[in-house]
Amino acid sequence: PISLHAVVGALARHHDVLIVDAGRGAAAMPLVRGADATVLAVRGQVRAIAAAAVVRGRLGSGPVGVVVGDRAGPPGTLVAEMVGAPLWGLLPRSRAVAADAEAGELPRHRGTWARAAARVWTRVWAEASDGR
Repeated sequence: PISLHAVVGALARHHDVLIVDAGRGAAAMPLVRGADATVLAVRGQVRAIAAAAVVRGRLGSGPVGVVVGDRAGPPGTLVAEMVGAPLWGLLPRSRAVAADAEAGELPRHRGTWARAAARVWTRVWAEASDGR
């Protein structure tokens, strides 16, 4: 964990924006607590919602929002309510984006997913920039 914090600290000194997939592990919590904004990416499944609610309980008071992926579950507003954070966006399932991610590539596909991701980014940026 110390090396993770050192790397993130070095990156933060040289970049305005960092996006970190911290996972659910306790070792990443100090890193996440210091974030300007935290996104909990949640699938609409009972276990995923419960896990996100536990993580939400460990986070500090900074801006935290829920982004719901794979709409095959309860409505996003209900998922966010169960997690205990506002809904910041919905991302539709995309086989093309999943294939890009599996290959280690950035999403190259446009359309519904790209527009949804842009709306999420706009919200995260607004939350992270609030009060600056």
